[in-house]
Amino acid sequence: MNFSPRSQKIVSILLDSSDPVKEQALADTLSLSKRTIQRELEAVNYGLRSYHLSLVRKKRIGVQIQGSSEDKQTLQNELKADQEIDFTNIEERRRYLLLELLRDRTPQKLITFADRLGVSEATIASDLESLQDWVNQNHLEIIRRPGYGIVLEGKEIDYREAVNRFINENSDGFYSLDRFQRRELFEKSFSSPSKAGILSLLNQDTILKVMDTLDTMDEPYFKQMTDNAYVALVIHIAISIDRIQKGGIAEPKKGLNTDEKDLASLQLAKNIHKAMEKAFQIKIPQVEISYLQVHIQGSKKDYSTTMMVDEYLDQVDDQQIQMVHRMIERFDPKYQYDLEQDDIFVRGLLIHLQPVLIRLQNHLNIFNPLLKDIKDQYPEVFAKCKDAAKVITEETGYSIQDEEIGYLAMHFGAALERLQEKKTYTRIVRIGVVCASGFGLARLMQTNLRMILPDTVELVPLGTNDMDQASDIDFFVSTFEFKHPHMDSVHVNPLLSEEDIHHIRKKIEEYSHEYKETSIQKGMGQDMDQIASTAIAIKEILANYRQFVVPADIRFDQLVEQLSNEMMGDPKTIAAKIIKREKLSSQVIPELEICLLHCRTQSVSKPIFWVCQSQTGQFQHTSLSPSKAVVWMIAPENEYIQVHLDVLGAISSALVSWKSFLHTIQTGTQADILMELERILQNYFYQVIDQKRRTL
Repeated sequence: MNFSPRSQKIVSILLDSSDPVKEQALADTLSLSKRTIQRELEAVNYGLRSYHLSLVRKKRIGVQIQGSSEDKQTLQNELKADQEIDFTNIEERRRYLLLELLRDRTPQKLITFADRLGVSEATIASDLESLQDWVNQNHLEIIRRPGYGIVLEGKEIDYREAVNRFINENSDGFYSLDRFQRRELFEKSFSSPSKAGILSLLNQDTILKVMDTLDTMDEPYFKQMTDNAYVALVIHIAISIDRIQKGGIAEPKKGLNTDEKDLASLQLAKNIHKAMEKAFQIKIPQVEISYLQVHIQGSKKDYSTTMMVDEYLDQVDDQQIQMVHRMIERFDPKYQYDLEQDDIFVRGLLIHLQPVLIRLQNHLNIFNPLLKDIKDQYPEVFAKCKDAAKVITEETGYSIQDEEIGYLAMHFGAALERLQEKKTYTRIVRIGVVCASGFGLARLMQTNLRMILPDTVELVPLGTNDMDQASDIDFFVSTFEFKHPHMDSVHVNPLLSEEDIHHIRKKIEEYSHEYKETSIQKGMGQDMDQIASTAIAIKEILANYRQFVVPADIRFDQLVEQLSNEMMGDPKTIAAKIIKREKLSSQVIPELEICLLHCRTQSVSKPIFWVCQSQTGQFQHTSLSPSKAVVWMIAPENEYIQVHLDVLGAISSALVSWKSFLHTIQTGTQADILMELERILQNYFYQVIDQKRRTL
């Protein structure tokens, strides 16, 4: 509700009376001054708007609530529901007390809260003391002065962040729904604080209009945001507009930390600013653009839906790269080498780290709807991530909330799953993860499933309108039941219970060994093309193999420049990619005594595998030591990119699985290495053929 306890009493009196009530009569009934009543009536009039009601004040006659009988009854029902809150429950009482402090920023008497909640003034004083830590975390303070009252004080921007945090912590499930279901829940969430009425901190019309305005903007940037981030953006904007309409103007803040290179977020903030001014017919101060940009930059992004990963990583500085490597080492030294060789994990962690730093620098909160599940299901990973997060604290001075640690655990957990996954299936099983839009709840479930299921399962997020075209999907996973004669599905809870996972795994097992009707009609031609492409790639690697001998004291950058200049493509582009890859994690593998330099680029048309040895048998410079050989692998980015990556990947694997190959790379002649290489690639080619035969 949009009324303070005092205002609720005034509204109840006015609703119970069929005639206008004089202000003095209200003052006498509530033991308040007439001046206080007049001030409260202004707040009542504002709060009535969301119920399509208004306050009519007639001179020398009194005041009266005007509107339809249905709207009056709705308000009366909510007042009654509000009065049914169990204030003997200490957590419920303190939550409500904090809600009232945030909702009404005018001083309130201690006795007012005591009367409203049916407890003693000493109990209210104790409750206020218990709320101090929460309030202080948001740089606010509960002021208590005799003769003045109790009020929440602090900067406007900190107050807004506190409101945002309170809504996040007390939301009732709307973060885990897709955007269409979420709107329905938003509309129901203004009933009473005893339910999901926490959103009564905001005006209902405001938050729904914000959602509608964002929907009409059709901004591509929104599709890059995770579901949680999109909801947080809606609430941030709604809080800002609500506060501006109430006269709460944010102060310009010196040293506001933004990523100046991120021009897209600045443009988006300007576009939203302009759209909201038009929608609400208000003038929004320019300072709001800066705060909105910071919020956008601190939002989690779903890079699995974009092609921006490489462009983003170009902006990552060396300090962040070193921070990631220290976090990996702190997580568990036993897994350090394997995790640093997982490009998906390292890149994902780097991408995740930038908005984390923005949030920490600007004291922004983040909500993690999966936190409890992560703590319960992956306690060891969470504990190790808590240690890893201390690296961020050591570098920045900021302590890390459990919500942030939960997201780190998702990254580390997924990487460990990839390391430990040994089970393979006869064929790839394609699962359609369905929600209304295809980028809402489907993305959340896809992330959850990716941490649990093997890499040989392909997860495809789909909207309900896409399902008829998804003919190559084996079965669907959805939060709602649907019946279709040709569609197999598993109905699950949004947060995926253990029973849901069991059903999904059982279904995967069924399909992994099942003959797929379209595999001959549709897949056989593709399989034959892949076999032929693999043969061509192998032939090109063998035909273009070269071997080099260089001085033992050559530096890493010198070696990269020399080998790049030997290539047929653009040497600067190739060298830049190799050096960029080295920044992510060292390509020197001490345990194998080799340096593995690799990248993919459009600068070449054929896959390349070369070997470089030192004149003395071992490289001496610290940038290459203790390598005895450098392996140079380049994959062309064209229509056969996956074939090239698979063939070159087979060679990389052989460095570990074929000891004779590793030894030959380090010490052998060109003829020796070619002989070993031919044996490895021949074995791989036969594996490809056998795999295609088994999946038909």
